[in-house]
Amino acid sequence: IIGGEEIGGIVIPPPEEVEPPVPPSPPTLPKNLILYGPPGTGKTFRALGEMAAQFGNRKRTVTFHPGFAYEEFVEGLRPTSDGHGGPIRYEVVPGVFRQACEAARAAPDAPYLLVIDEVNRANLASVLGELITIIEEDKRGMLVTLPYSKVEFSVPGNLWIVGTMN
Repeated sequence: IIGGEEIGGIVIPPPEEVEPPVPPSPPTLPKNLILYGPPGTGKTFRALGEMAAQFGNRKRTVTFHPGFAYEEFVEGLRPTSDGHGGPIRYEVVPGVFRQACEAARAAPDAPYLLVIDEVNRANLASVLGELITIIEEDKRGMLVTLPYSKVEFSVPGNLWIVGTMN
């Protein structure tokens, strides 16, 4: 049956032309951005509000503190068990940054946002480790080997990082 034909007194409408989905336009932010200023001036509100709106639900948030480390941010060993009194074992668990990178890598045509609140409260060299270089926009895609999992890792080009600090 071709659209527009009449069958038993009923006109079959032509099929609707479906437009292919348009990928989201990239955000108008730099890939790495730090918002700074006195406490209470709206840095976090802006990062999580109007900036994050450009990313839809493709975002993650973390707040740094003095005890925050590489093991929470990138990857680290964590005790696990079977939940039934079995032996404790240690497994490599991806941290917030690695999870954000994996989510961004899974949808390469969509922008993804990681907001790091209070970025200056943690020891950045300790938290970022070897990633301090590869988060730079011109080094995205450069591979490093992560120390715990031994996987080759890179920061995807569709990940935006916004930090806030006083």
